[in-house]
Amino acid sequence: MDAKGFPYGQKKKKETPHFIRISRISIDKDSIEDEIPTLIKDLAEAISTAVEVQNRYWLAVAVTSLFVILPQFQSSSSPDKVVQLPFGLPHVDGAWYALLSVLLLSAFITAFSAAQAHLVRTQNLAYRILERRRANGGLIAGEDERYLLDALRKPSLGRVASLAQVVRGRQELKRPPLLRQIISTVLYVFFKIPILIVWLGLPVCALFYAGGRYYKASPLLVPFWSWLAWTMVITAAFALFIALCLEVQYIARALRQAW
Repeated sequence: MDAKGFPYGQKKKKETPHFIRISRISIDKDSIEDEIPTLIKDLAEAISTAVEVQNRYWLAVAVTSLFVILPQFQSSSSPDKVVQLPFGLPHVDGAWYALLSVLLLSAFITAFSAAQAHLVRTQNLAYRILERRRANGGLIAGEDERYLLDALRKPSLGRVASLAQVVRGRQELKRPPLLRQIISTVLYVFFKIPILIVWLGLPVCALFYAGGRYYKASPLLVPFWSWLAWTMVITAAFALFIALCLEVQYIARALRQAW
């Protein structure tokens, strides 16, 4: 027996530090779920719910935009003629089709913009809470809780930050080298701008096209429908403008935090 009470030749098994066991997810008794604060899981679930709603509304806008742009009037000078729908669907009356398409598209665009605003506000709230926790030492095994939140949440259709973060490297708690910062920032802007153009440009183009088509057909309908249609178009356009402003503000904030 040695001085520590162990037989000669037998060494005491070295205990794995707690933070290493968490990072390797090899915990004996405690589950990793117990190591994640309930607050972070709740914030991730809230963001994921907002993401799901936003993604569904954008898909609704995209599908509606296809049914607005693809069909053609049989006579461009006579909007009262029937419209040939795509995908083998039957013909419909031109005037009523123009009205219904602009109403549905405007409603979906307004709902999508509201969902986008809700998602941005939810993300900002979650990040503010985590920043305060971090200032008070709220870290899990030396890891930044914001990166944990990003791992637990569901990504949205317009989220490209993960591509830039791969180049940035695992530098959660300290600034990466200057070259990595520059490359990751350039890549973020390079990926974000085309996505933003398609993501918000498609609703804008479809709304403009639907409004122009309805303008030709509006004299054939009663004034009430014209008032309702143009009110919906203006509302949808203003909602898209707000969504664009929020997205630009979010991008600017992300770039500031990266530096």
